[in-house]
Amino acid sequence: MTLSVPRALGRPFTRPLARPAVRLACVLAAGAALAAAAAWRVRRWASDPATPLLIGRGGAAWIAAPEPFHLSCRRLGPYQAAFRKTFAAPGGAQGLVLELEAFKAAAVLVDGRLAAEPRLELRRWKEPLRIDLSALAAPGAHELLVHVYNENAPPALLARCDALGLATGQEGWEASAGGGAWTPARLAREPRRPAIAEAFPASLEAFAAQLPWALPLFLATAAASLWLGSRPQRPPWAAGLTLTPERVRWGLLFAWALLGANNILK
Repeated sequence: MTLSVPRALGRPFTRPLARPAVRLACVLAAGAALAAAAAWRVRRWASDPATPLLIGRGGAAWIAAPEPFHLSCRRLGPYQAAFRKTFAAPGGAQGLVLELEAFKAAAVLVDGRLAAEPRLELRRWKEPLRIDLSALAAPGAHELLVHVYNENAPPALLARCDALGLATGQEGWEASAGGGAWTPARLAREPRRPAIAEAFPASLEAFAAQLPWALPLFLATAAASLWLGSRPQRPPWAAGLTLTPERVRWGLLFAWALLGANNILK
């Protein structure tokens, strides 16, 4: 027995297309599902101690100690850095709570006195450490010193105290890497370039420097190609200018040879 598709008015049966509103709803639902999945993934990364994702909070930014940028691999092992900043405590102030995160272990001192038990568990580095400085910060100037320890990566610090107007990322923070000299701390999010890169211009600068001769050459070549291609009959001198795969291959090989000679001999 053979089953045939029903026909109406002599035309084959076809499924009606989905309405535009239905298609739009499907696209929006798919986009919302993807956005929710991405947000869940980012939230998981933000709380996973195995993921070195440094996110600023409450107006504070992660800071690190300045160090030269090397193209070679970073050695494995422990790294230490210290961060300090002076602050002024008002008289009779209470609730001077310092909230900080260290990448990864930290010890906090105020005027050389330990403010709290050091947190040495590296896997807890994403849990904020809250320290009440009220008992240690009498009215006047004080120095906040934070020692940070890390494994196989540079130490970094995120700290803020709203009552004192104190936050990392502000001016006045100093850092010392491995017991070295004190220098202004840098923002951990700032990109760094190796010293050798400073001897060469950036890509856009180098491109702009070549435009005075490269752009006229490109325009002249394009105009000549359009002119030759639009003529019904080529001039005798242009009859042999037809591109073939063999000529393109030899042209590329010649250009690569010139580029290699320029890179070696320059």
